[in-house]
Amino acid sequence: MGLVGAIIVRPSLGGDYAYNDANTRFDHEYLFLMTQMDPVIHQLVEQGRFSEVDMTRYWPVYWFFNGRAGPDDLADAFVSWLPHQPYNCTPRMTPGQKLLMRLVGGDQGQHPFHYHGNNADIIARDGRLLPHSRSQFTTLSVPGETVDQIFTWTGEKLGWDIYGTPADGMPAHSCVDGDGDGFGDVSAGSTFDHEYCADHGKPLPVVLPEQQNLPSAAGGPAVPSWGLAASCLRAKAASIPIPATSSCGTPTRRRN
Repeated sequence: MGLVGAIIVRPSLGGDYAYNDANTRFDHEYLFLMTQMDPVIHQLVEQGRFSEVDMTRYWPVYWFFNGRAGPDDLADAFVSWLPHQPYNCTPRMTPGQKLLMRLVGGDQGQHPFHYHGNNADIIARDGRLLPHSRSQFTTLSVPGETVDQIFTWTGEKLGWDIYGTPADGMPAHSCVDGDGDGFGDVSAGSTFDHEYCADHGKPLPVVLPEQQNLPSAAGGPAVPSWGLAASCLRAKAASIPIPATSSCGTPTRRRN
């Protein structure tokens, strides 16, 4: 029931370097402190019933990034309704930039940290710079371990314009390659930096569904949320008071 957090030590090379190595320069940095919670154990501790805590029956049903569960992990940092979880974890970047992702396994489980688009380069583990970076498509989060990795996405050779076209309902834009590397340069008159000019103006090669046909919380097949249901059963077995507003009072269902 202790506290867990992260401390980032900055190198002398500069604030935009992960370590004292020129290859670790980045444009944006994001921290992912991964934790989980078994609410039954928390409720027992809150009520002072320490003798009833049985870690052999530990059953987490909530998982967090920086103390936030979805969808709060997508809210802005320092929002007023989350004073104890001030930091979000919504990574944002533009094509060609380098994104430093710091992973901290702060719970008792292993979780595959997956990022779509392409691989990331692992540059360090447990605060120690690796002699050579390692490219991975998914990083396994290990309890008590830290991983630093750099992710870069360019959109090169996708076969369609990542900024859209007027045919897609997007505003027109220009792609001007000033230095001959195949990517747009704002300094040369390009609307966006690092757009792959060979794909400029190419429409998305599929027909997008209408908004009403997209899955949402109001539609789609419903399946039981067994993790939360199991937690509710354990709470009842432990004689822990359940608020009337809790979903434990009725069959708990989650929509996919």
